[in-house]
Amino acid sequence: MKIDMTTRKHMILTLAVIAVVVAGVAGAVLAARQEERPAEKGSKGEKTAPQVRVATARTETIRSVRVLPATVEPTRVARLASPAEGPVSRLLVRESDLVKGGQLLVVIGRNRTTQAKLLSDREELRRLQDEYERVERLVATGAIAGELLDKARVDLERAKAMVEAGEEVNADFKVHAPWSGVVSQVLVQEGNYVAPRSVLLEVFDPASLVVRLALPEAIALKVRRGAEARVRFDALPGSEVTGEVKRIYPELDRKLRMRVAEVSVDDQEALAPGMFARVRLTVETLPEAVVVPATAVVTTPRQEQAVFVVDGELAHLRTIEPGIEEGSLVQVVSGVDAGEIVVAAGHRKLEDGTRVRVKAEPPKPEERPEAAVSQEARPEPARL
Repeated sequence: MKIDMTTRKHMILTLAVIAVVVAGVAGAVLAARQEERPAEKGSKGEKTAPQVRVATARTETIRSVRVLPATVEPTRVARLASPAEGPVSRLLVRESDLVKGGQLLVVIGRNRTTQAKLLSDREELRRLQDEYERVERLVATGAIAGELLDKARVDLERAKAMVEAGEEVNADFKVHAPWSGVVSQVLVQEGNYVAPRSVLLEVFDPASLVVRLALPEAIALKVRRGAEARVRFDALPGSEVTGEVKRIYPELDRKLRMRVAEVSVDDQEALAPGMFARVRLTVETLPEAVVVPATAVVTTPRQEQAVFVVDGELAHLRTIEPGIEEGSLVQVVSGVDAGEIVVAAGHRKLEDGTRVRVKAEPPKPEERPEAAVSQEARPEPARL
């Protein structure tokens, strides 16, 4: 019986110790939670305001820039055709040859018949010229009637016309350069038999090389003559030439809805017809536009563009109408005025009316890169 009582006392004592230990642990845990609670909540039980980076909306010049594919092409090209039927007896030039205006390029054979007839016509012209002078002397002396002189004059003029026509026909068998240029294509060889109006070769003027591009309908009416352009060529990596829009075709292509424009470049020495180019074209320039960082623009669940405008310690969501984007800046057509503070970073957890903490003073506007980002490369705005 004594053993049972002793055992019971030990059990009671053990339970009491366990209870004391459990109570101590629970108190320590509760104290730790009480210490952590002030760090998570403010004095009013509100969460700590999120930290954001802000920027100031400002007014400056902004440009709409597009990068478009283009091709180098000459605007002065002559496709020289055969004036007569016959074999190519002489071919005097090849591709890349420089030619001068009036230079003989190709001779078409089979002109022996015309040359023989021309010789005959010239001999007849000399005979009639002598006959006319003889009749003129006889009429002057009264030996014959004056009507015979009129007939001799008509025969002489007819003979002159025949000789002139023969000379023109004989000359048509030779092809000359219309002006100075470069031979780009030779489509025949000596001995080839050609038909009339068959193209023999092609000559272009290197001074007439332009960069030709097609403008999409969306910007076709915005581009103006004299617009700035920067051109890069795949064949010349790392190099860029400046130029401007010199010509804009008046009509759009009916099928493609594209409008052709021509850009003249300052340096044409390294260009060749057919080269592929990429034109960074200034479509539109706005001298006094309200701009904000592109990172400040967010997309609402209604698919509207908006920014968070900071007023005191609160950030208010405001719908805007964005415009031109260049580099890291975007134009605000309406919704924000110059001088207002907008959230540039840290707005993903914000809601309309959220209290915020500014991480630092409004940063200075970053300098725009010399080469603006094209509209095709525009980053997707953040979504709420």
